[in-house]
Amino acid sequence: MFLSKIFVYVLYILACTALGIVLLYARMIDAIPDTGTQAALLVFALLCFALAAKNIWLLVMVILRHGRFEQSAKKDHPDGK
Repeated sequence: MFLSKIFVYVLYILACTALGIVLLYARMIDAIPDTGTQAALLVFALLCFALAAKNIWLLVMVILRHGRFEQSAKKDHPDGK
């Protein structure tokens, strides 16, 4: 269960980052000449990067929480295992 959560977060981070890069690249090469649409592409790219950053934070929290549970389980066990 723990590894599947990490796998999903990593895939989600990669997908958000890739989409942000594609949107920035489309804006950079002037694939769309309209200024308003270019601004929208920039906003959506920044939102993708913000979503990726949020998921990095959530991934760190999942890993830290798992480590705390492992330590507390060892402390509570009479054999210390």
